[in-house]
Amino acid sequence: MRSISLRLDGEASELEVMALDRHLAVCPRCREIAADTASLTYLLRDAPLVELERPVVVASSRRVRKKVVRRAAAGVLVFAGLAAAGLGYTLFEDSGPKHPSSALGFRDLHEQRQFVRAELIRLEPQAVFQVKTAPRFAGHGLL
Repeated sequence: MRSISLRLDGEASELEVMALDRHLAVCPRCREIAADTASLTYLLRDAPLVELERPVVVASSRRVRKKVVRRAAAGVLVFAGLAAAGLGYTLFEDSGPKHPSSALGFRDLHEQRQFVRAELIRLEPQAVFQVKTAPRFAGHGLL
């Protein structure tokens, strides 16, 4: 229906017109709707304008305007309250881990090193990896 209306108003693109024509060629129900819509549109466009005896004025009372403003303000307050509650829940939720989380969820550096060693052995079993530590001195100074 939207494509039919766009076509009648001259607002449809060439692609939309081609797609509509292709569909109307195989769908008798839509073809009938398009014909009825076109005939009504042309009838309304060709009809003379009717002059009204007096102008139509739609005025809203102060009471209605106040009611609309109150409803809008209440909606804003409700939204702000929900946003604050969601933020509070996110910040103070206790169900998460007590340690800093990482991408793989390691509890500490030792666990991360164990994982890296196991992955290196799994990926390259022929290579032998040794972790080098800092050299230790026997306690003799250079004096």
